[in-house]
Amino acid sequence: MRRDHTVADVVSLACKSKQLDPSLHCLRLHRCLAQNVEVRTPTPSELLHDLLYDELEVFLLNVFTLHMTRPVCTGDFGFAVTGHIDGQRNSRIFVSEVLSDGLAFSEGLRPGDEIVVLNGRGVSTLDLGLIQTLFAEQTLQLTLRRDAPSTSPLTSGPSTPTPLPNQSQLLQDFLDTHHRAKSTTGEKAYTHILTHMHMHTPSTVSLPKG
Repeated sequence: MRRDHTVADVVSLACKSKQLDPSLHCLRLHRCLAQNVEVRTPTPSELLHDLLYDELEVFLLNVFTLHMTRPVCTGDFGFAVTGHIDGQRNSRIFVSEVLSDGLAFSEGLRPGDEIVVLNGRGVSTLDLGLIQTLFAEQTLQLTLRRDAPSTSPLTSGPSTPTPLPNQSQLLQDFLDTHHRAKSTTGEKAYTHILTHMHMHTPSTVSLPKG
């Protein structure tokens, strides 16, 4: 395994080895501190060689679906998003703000949620123009994933989270078979604020190429 792999690289390659969807999984770090174990979820862009850990765990994220229809009177869902292209050249869209008195908040949407499916289309393969078109529709059906808190309280004894079957083997297989894999060139970010989400909106938004 290369020291310049990002967290996203590790998750993507580990899931690929078991034919799992990397967008539905994250990496968790387990670190022993005296008699306690700290569990932390790093961000996808962090470099593996910058992290402190004793054990790695590929973990299934909390995934759920929301269905919303925009009110005719306001034309507003009440949330905004930002996005970027990750090291695997996939589009990723995150909820950046949710108005507390808006429809999205009442339906359960929260800042930090990642939109992985938008009206039946997987976000990872969509370009910005199509994403804007889909968000402009009267009804939104969102499949979302919500990460666990980045750091959990210290626990005594063995780590309390229980990995899904074969998760430890999944990661070990990756470490054994992908140590020569090339790392990606890093993330390219863009900001995307939607007109139908009650936010200040730039006249044009472009998605970087390459």
